[in-house]
Amino acid sequence: MHALDVKGDEVGLNCEEKEELRALFFSGYVLIKIELYWKQRNAIHNLVVEGNQVEGVHGI
Repeated sequence: MHALDVKGDEVGLNCEEKEELRALFFSGYVLIKIELYWKQRNAIHNLVVEGNQVEGVHGI
């Protein structure tokens, strides 16, 4: 197990290990962003669908 220094840099890791750690962090960050995008998209879709259903009920 490696420690992080005060700036958050990895201590005791070689360049390959640092690149792997950065890649894992970046891929996790991207996955979180994708998940948030889909949640927002689904929420907007649900609002539009439910809004149209409500308008349809009032139009009867």
